[in-house]
Amino acid sequence: MTQEKFLPLGTKTFSLLLVLLFIMALESCKKQESTGLEHKDDFSIHEALKLTEENIGGSGNTATPDACADVHYTYEGHEGPEHWSDLCAGWSACSIGQAQSPINISNVVNDNSLQPLDFKWGSTSTKIVNNGHTIQFNVDPGSKLVANGKTYELLQFHYHHSSEHSIKDKYYPLEVHYVHKAADGKLAVVGVMFKEGAPNGLFNSFLSDFPAPMTTYSSPFLFSLSSLLPKNLRYYN
Repeated sequence: MTQEKFLPLGTKTFSLLLVLLFIMALESCKKQESTGLEHKDDFSIHEALKLTEENIGGSGNTATPDACADVHYTYEGHEGPEHWSDLCAGWSACSIGQAQSPINISNVVNDNSLQPLDFKWGSTSTKIVNNGHTIQFNVDPGSKLVANGKTYELLQFHYHHSSEHSIKDKYYPLEVHYVHKAADGKLAVVGVMFKEGAPNGLFNSFLSDFPAPMTTYSSPFLFSLSSLLPKNLRYYN
């Protein structure tokens, strides 16, 4: 597991990967290896991965990840990834799950029957939250994702440095997660990998507004959410 850091986003640019995750438990647990994944079209640098809720596994308890929202965790030490399942019952998948995030994507199988992801994102203002682990951008209601015939609403996006997931054992400097939620409570998290390059104009404009840990900043500035996506939306499934 890589350690979370507060990265100067203005030094990064979008590229390399699109990852789609359907998750029902804590999204960051022990590293898993994923092989034989179905893949739309040829292997490309912008792709996505889906983990169904059946992949997550159940613990037999009634606790949910939402019940763990106020539980403190770290990326190393006695509250690190190896101990997350002990910190809260809702995080039990971190010890018993066999296919939870993060994973290393090491092999694919072509499947041209997969439907494209349909992003119906609009413009939004944002509330920037520093939760002590990452910088999170909460967005206005109304932006949707349609995946496999199901509609999800975008709630927020946040970043991980270095990337949580890897492709053929390669990690990237930054992975941004766009968190969506369906009417039935199911989550769809779209992750975009970054590589170093020219400053990203959108994130660069917010650098001076990043709040101190455990504080927030509200910005009335409107920006297009679709500008956050790569042009190529081919994906793993």
